[in-house]
Amino acid sequence: MSSRRTPAESRSEANEAAATWWQANENGISLVDGAHHNRIGGSRPGDRNVVSANRNAGVAVENGAFDNVIAGNHLGTDSRGVEAPGPQLFGIQVRSADNQVGGYGAGEGNLASGNQIQGISLLGAGATRNVVAGNWAGLDATGEKALSNGLDGISLEGGSAANRVEGNVAVSLARMAIMLSDWGTSFN
Repeated sequence: MSSRRTPAESRSEANEAAATWWQANENGISLVDGAHHNRIGGSRPGDRNVVSANRNAGVAVENGAFDNVIAGNHLGTDSRGVEAPGPQLFGIQVRSADNQVGGYGAGEGNLASGNQIQGISLLGAGATRNVVAGNWAGLDATGEKALSNGLDGISLEGGSAANRVEGNVAVSLARMAIMLSDWGTSFN
């Protein structure tokens, strides 16, 4: 009896091993522990990050990260911005103060669509004085087709306060385009 494998058997075993080895990241990009004055993405297509199929968020901003800009990215979609490839919970989740998500200039808005819970989430009492502007949440990149997030396009919850949310286009086929909830979520 021979212990040699055929090329087809070897390829099949290698494919199974690769499928078992691959696991999603917790977050695609994390700005944490006081990270500041960073720019993730930009207004030109070549600056764009495409971040999808992570376990939690495409971009997470937490633990005192401040003065960061997240602009022009596709979060939860493919590179064309028309399909959602995987089970990412949030496009962007902010739990820190004084950050900017999107922007006012051409190409600075993020596309945060096709995520399982929310496109953009400002969560907790630490999420204060942030700006969320010019983003698309719940649409594909053409703006003609819904690519809804599981619950909300944009959410401010858990005591997030004194944030500016303006100039966004948000759609939800599930709960709210823009959701504000919980005690202490105020002055937004």
